[in-house]
Amino acid sequence: MSKKVKFNEAQMASKFNNSKSQAKRIVQDKSRVQDTLYRAMDIADEFQGPLAKVWSNLGLMFQVLGDWTSGRYTAIPTGAIVGIIAGLLYLIMPVDAIPDFIPGFGYVDDVAVLGWVIDQVSKDLMIYKKWRKNTR
Repeated sequence: MSKKVKFNEAQMASKFNNSKSQAKRIVQDKSRVQDTLYRAMDIADEFQGPLAKVWSNLGLMFQVLGDWTSGRYTAIPTGAIVGIIAGLLYLIMPVDAIPDFIPGFGYVDDVAVLGWVIDQVSKDLMIYKKWRKNTR
């Protein structure tokens, strides 16, 4: 007998807004940004399968955040950085709209939130991707 998991968009939006508020504070301290980045990378590495739909763009967000915190890349709006951090914070939270420990379903909301963040910052990610290609 399979257990149905309800996908609550309002709850997901509320949790994401909490992440965004936290991200606005974190963005002021690059060491906290870096800590968030490393924690998200660890989780993403552990759960690559469920995150497959957003994997390549998630890697690009990791790269832009790493280059931004090191000062190598600064041509990205702070709002885009806040959005990326908020998405990563949502990924890090073990109890969100669908708790991550639920096998097969736990990362459905994380993928949805990360997909939304990617859509919101896609222009900035493409500009970064071109910059990165030209600096090699």
